[in-house]
Amino acid sequence: MAVTKNLVKNAVVMKYGTGVMDEKGKEVIKSYKLSSIKDGATEEEVLELSKDFNKILNKPIHGLFREYQENIKES
Repeated sequence: MAVTKNLVKNAVVMKYGTGVMDEKGKEVIKSYKLSSIKDGATEEEVLELSKDFNKILNKPIHGLFREYQENIKES
């Protein structure tokens, strides 16, 4: 049985601190998703894009994640 996969979605998720503390004294962390990242984007390009976006956001980054969504089917 042969299986094929096709990239459906390519996104970057940035988790950042808000500067607001919750009732337990921990900083509230939010996330922002940059969708429609080009398929061939390298990790270096994604990091630079995130740095540029963070200049606008102006919040401390707590994590940077790349998400792929693929369609997997029998061929």
